[in-house]
Amino acid sequence: MSTQPHSRSSSLGKWRSLKTAKEYRAMAEECAKWAREARDDDVSAPLLQLGQKWLDAASQLDGLPASSAKTW
Repeated sequence: MSTQPHSRSSSLGKWRSLKTAKEYRAMAEECAKWAREARDDDVSAPLLQLGQKWLDAASQLDGLPASSAKTW
């Protein structure tokens, strides 16, 4: 076992390879679905914000600026 601490960038690279932009967009759609089903704006608003974060991440993986992602 290595005694060297893992750098943040190397661990982010590992995670980045585990998800695709398509998977991030699917997670965003789940957030939107849950937000539509929510009965309270205090629940739906954070879900929509989270969904936007997933869309922004998908855009970044595609090499696009986050602002090019669909907004809710």
